[in-house]
Amino acid sequence: MSDENFEIPEHLLKRSAEAKAKELGLPVEQVLEEMKTGKPAAEVEEVVEEVVEEPVEEVVEEPAVQDVENKTVESIPAITIRFAGDSGDGMQLVGTRFTDTSAVFGNDLATLPAFPAEIRAPQGTIAGVSSFQVQIADFDILTPGDNP
Repeated sequence: MSDENFEIPEHLLKRSAEAKAKELGLPVEQVLEEMKTGKPAAEVEEVVEEVVEEPVEEVVEEPAVQDVENKTVESIPAITIRFAGDSGDGMQLVGTRFTDTSAVFGNDLATLPAFPAEIRAPQGTIAGVSSFQVQIADFDILTPGDNP
């Protein structure tokens, strides 16, 4: 290793001093000066507060009685869904999340996002309609669907 001295850029030195000052609870200027002169910063004794633990009563939860109904599950080969709302309501996000979730289950899908020319309508005007249509099926599909 060489004994060459090198200059640390001022902004890096200041950032280091800020972090060290925060850790030690000292003023930044003091720590910065101590870093420049090479003297170690004085550490401040930490004040340790005694933690008094209060006895906690044990709460026993009784299991709730749930009404179990027999529900019939119907499997359909394909479905077309359209999410629609005002521009800025999050219809594109909802459609995208719904599509991603459906894809995770192995379904085939096709989407048709539709949004107005403006991302958000100007204040005081009527917002445009934003929609997201998706067709989900358990077989190969080629279109986003005709009738939602």
